[in-house]
Amino acid sequence: MRTLPLVATSLLAASLLAAPTASAAGETCQGQPATIVGTPGQAGLTGTEGADVIVTNGATSTGALGGADLVCITGGQVFGDVRVDAGPGDDVVDASTVVGAVDAQLGAGSDTYTGSAHDEDVAAGTLSVSYDAVDTERDVVTTGAGGDDTVRSGSDPTVPNGDAVALGADDGAGFGSTVVWDGPMAADGRLDGGGGGQLAFDTGPGTVVVDAVTGTLTEDGVVTLRWTGFDRFRTGSKATSAPARFEFVGSDSDEELEIVFAKAHRGHQRLDMGGGADTLLLGDENVGARGSRYLGGPGKDHVALWAGRKLDLDLERERIKTEPAGSTFRSTFTGFETQLVGARKLVLKGTDKADDLRFYACKATVRGRGGKDDIRQSRGDDYFEGGLRCGKRGFRLYGDRGHDTLQGGRRNDVLVGGPGRDKAFGNAGRDRCSAEKTRSCETKRR
Repeated sequence: MRTLPLVATSLLAASLLAAPTASAAGETCQGQPATIVGTPGQAGLTGTEGADVIVTNGATSTGALGGADLVCITGGQVFGDVRVDAGPGDDVVDASTVVGAVDAQLGAGSDTYTGSAHDEDVAAGTLSVSYDAVDTERDVVTTGAGGDDTVRSGSDPTVPNGDAVALGADDGAGFGSTVVWDGPMAADGRLDGGGGGQLAFDTGPGTVVVDAVTGTLTEDGVVTLRWTGFDRFRTGSKATSAPARFEFVGSDSDEELEIVFAKAHRGHQRLDMGGGADTLLLGDENVGARGSRYLGGPGKDHVALWAGRKLDLDLERERIKTEPAGSTFRSTFTGFETQLVGARKLVLKGTDKADDLRFYACKATVRGRGGKDDIRQSRGDDYFEGGLRCGKRGFRLYGDRGHDTLQGGRRNDVLVGGPGRDKAFGNAGRDRCSAEKTRSCETKRR
């Protein structure tokens, strides 16, 4: 029996199996010969529990496992996603030459990530099945310029976070980049939004001050976070109770602030957007306790809010009145040139200047007062009306003085232009209109 050819064949087969992952492939990562090399389109490229040098070479998913690994994410497709789990160990992940989006989980250990010009989603630690983060060691994450990136840093609001995170410069396309930050910043922590980034963070129950001028978050008089390069801010969640007092100090840049608190009416708010063309997003029933202040400041500012059951907003008198939990709260509201406001029952009054009044409601009374006003239900009626679950619906829109434009909704509305040369468009329903120019109006009022 001749066994030598069989042995030779077995050795040849073994060498062929090893070839795709051997350094003989000629691939390197940051100048080091690769010990594992993937193939384009490969799913499930896997490292060892030791220190690996991995070049993904277009593999769609990679698990480096344990050890201090060096991973270069290369190849890919413009409209494809590449997933990498660096695993435990002090790993280095380099995605600077990848083509397409990257979803990277750096895992336990002190890791370093270098990004690309494409979209990136980077968890500095590990993510559980429920998408909760676990991240306690110091990581260094730098994303590339361009692309819409998300970096999740830290996991415990009570544990100091020493991560150094720097977003690449915003290219002005897409939705922009975000850092989700947890925990008070440690002495060696660093946070840079690259100019135009969004910073998302939670707060404690006491007095919270977000100062966009100094780039600091202060809680009960103690600075817990510092940053540069962010002009968009988001705080809280539906599961987060409102702090007793929340203040925002805006700069002269164009900034955006979004607040999401459970039972926001229990906390006092003072929001001063400062100069610039700013946007305030108060979302679903996030207006604060009575005596809160909302100041748009210089520049063309916009506010969007949903007040729930009832809202009375008077822009001329700088007053907002809401009724959360059955109580009437009055607060100061001034300096917002445009708005998208909503409630099941809404009263909205403009100023003596030209106003652009956008709203969504079940029942609404809107008055433009003076100036050339444009009054209408917001675009996207189907979306807003679908969430309102109204019984009876209808709008009463009054332009008052000035050359106004009024636009009704889907039910039976009343549109009255008032003094001036006005336009009234009833849209669906049986509408009553009084204006110099009318359309889709079943009855003309005198």
